[in-house]
Amino acid sequence: MHGSLGGYRLTHAPPSSPRPRQRIKLVFQEEGQCLLEQGGHSVLLNAGQWCAYDKAQPHSLSQRGYSKQSALVLPAESLRGNRHERWHEHLLRPYSALTGPDRILHSSLVAAIGQIDALCPVSRRFIGQTLLDLVELTLVAKRRDANGGALQPARSVKMLEVLAYVDAHLSDPTLDIDSIAQAFGCSKRYLHKLFADYDTTLSRLIWNRRLDRCYADLGAATHRNMTITDVAFSWGFKDSHHFSRLFKDRFGMTPSEFRRGREVR
Repeated sequence: MHGSLGGYRLTHAPPSSPRPRQRIKLVFQEEGQCLLEQGGHSVLLNAGQWCAYDKAQPHSLSQRGYSKQSALVLPAESLRGNRHERWHEHLLRPYSALTGPDRILHSSLVAAIGQIDALCPVSRRFIGQTLLDLVELTLVAKRRDANGGALQPARSVKMLEVLAYVDAHLSDPTLDIDSIAQAFGCSKRYLHKLFADYDTTLSRLIWNRRLDRCYADLGAATHRNMTITDVAFSWGFKDSHHFSRLFKDRFGMTPSEFRRGREVR
């Protein structure tokens, strides 16, 4: 079984299923074992473990007897910049999915898989973004553990609350750190500290989420009649030149080039 969550993809299928390139895949071993090999390294996953690997690189994933996995595939564009580079610290490393943020991520993934057919497109996009947030929180927790710290549960909850607020107000051009601080009754300094372990600032995170929404809409047939400027302004941008520059920085092409490329497919 598989399904799309906006720009993200859930899979619940044999490991030999073909998938597009330029993807990072998280594999959760539900039952049995599987052996993952890539770049001269190998990892044996047992039930209750998970790991990530780069689908853009040659790899093999073989089952040992009966084996069952759930997986989340992330598009490379959602991991650009420093966040993508930091991913390599976690590739081909087995982690337990039974405790902490890992368990929350796994439980949310399994629940999304079970309800994928009942979700409308808007709900799929929202849940896809939520899963990506959970992935980031899981990795942030691992970096803090490696540095001798620990990500407090209350802090994780507050981060998710702020991210949910951001997603609900992306179309508002006045959304910024000032308005978020006012909405949560906190200081801007607190917000900066809350996201200090992320590989980007909260302001950049807001722009990237807007860009990701524009990327999805510009590539969707349902928005073909909207101009590029209309799409940009619908997600909170106020200047088309500023939008075009940020879009190219994030995706490696201008909005016009991206849309033309989708039209010829």
